[in-house]
Amino acid sequence: MKEPLEDSFMEGNFFTKLYDAMPLPVYVWKKTEANFVLVSLNSKAKELTKNKPTEILGKSVSDFCCNVSEMLGWLNQVCEQKTVLKKESCCDLVFCKKESLFLLTFSYVAEGLVLMLFEDVSTQRETQHQLFESEEKFRLAFITSPDSININKLENGLCVDVNQGFTEITGYTKEEVLGKTTLELGIWVSPEARQKFVQTLLEKGSVKDFEAKFRAKNGKIIVGLMSARIIKLNGEPHIIAVTRDITKRVELEEELRKIYEEQKKLLQAVEQSHSTIIITDFYGN
Repeated sequence: MKEPLEDSFMEGNFFTKLYDAMPLPVYVWKKTEANFVLVSLNSKAKELTKNKPTEILGKSVSDFCCNVSEMLGWLNQVCEQKTVLKKESCCDLVFCKKESLFLLTFSYVAEGLVLMLFEDVSTQRETQHQLFESEEKFRLAFITSPDSININKLENGLCVDVNQGFTEITGYTKEEVLGKTTLELGIWVSPEARQKFVQTLLEKGSVKDFEAKFRAKNGKIIVGLMSARIIKLNGEPHIIAVTRDITKRVELEEELRKIYEEQKKLLQAVEQSHSTIIITDFYGN
């Protein structure tokens, strides 16, 4: 005795319901001598189609497509090889309500019959395009920035990438730093400063304008102004740090401070002196 599900399966009702409930538009094409004709479409396909089903069923690919040869080539390939074929194409079927970029999946189902699934991938491709543009902008900024930029794994501090600004400021080549930590390289002059920087980064997720001293490859001490944040790369947390070399600015500020202190001492000496003091310029004025 057959089970109810088996009866339904054998009669085709099971497949009909499954086919009609599919979330993607599905069209079924049947091969003729020199063409393919549309013999069925599911509910989602009917929503996408601007014509009534009765107006398009039995029509050939030549009646629907602007690029007939391309579509026929795909359908024939699937029939001959009894395979599945995926192709991206702008919708050029004249019965569609909207023009869009679709992923077409052709699937051989029986002798001379091909299922064609429509999946609108316009939004997905636009998102990918925007992501690519964003990544390209980051890549250009990373490469061309005169500031030092380094990317390290948050878990163990291993360096995964540095830009040219880093190599020019520190004197290390990329090959010398990749796979190593800043501790191994001895770049931080003060371990306490590094600890404070890491602690702030872990607590807040970012650090801005953190001033610290760093040691270049040749031993020269560099004063840097560092900003960093935690980012995800390939699903793993990393630290991206941008450091500006402010050594010359700090040295200039120190020189100005010394001049100011000397002038201050001179003025104090003048004010406290009981003698007559005349101050002139180089020319005696």
